[in-house]
Amino acid sequence: MQDNRRDRPDVITLPPLILAATIALGVVLNFFWPASLLPSALAAPVGILITLGAIALGISATREMFAANTPLDVRKPSTEIVTLGVFRKSRNPLGQFRDAPPTSP
Repeated sequence: MQDNRRDRPDVITLPPLILAATIALGVVLNFFWPASLLPSALAAPVGILITLGAIALGISATREMFAANTPLDVRKPSTEIVTLGVFRKSRNPLGQFRDAPPTSP
């Protein structure tokens, strides 16, 4: 029996669109129900550290993906499973990179 399905991930939508929708929801919720989790003096340094860590994680993961010659585009099938670098500790460090910046102030 032959399987005629295309070799591609079944993504609902592109990750940047999910990120944009999450940020928009956060802005709307903050307008109607502002919440402060940390004091202002602490929020900025913590947010900066989280953002810098996310950027470093994203750069490292992107370099590993390029070194493995596998696409970054979620609509394309992966050509290799990457298990080196940050992928040793996390299954999806690029997703963590994408999701971390909205936590900054």
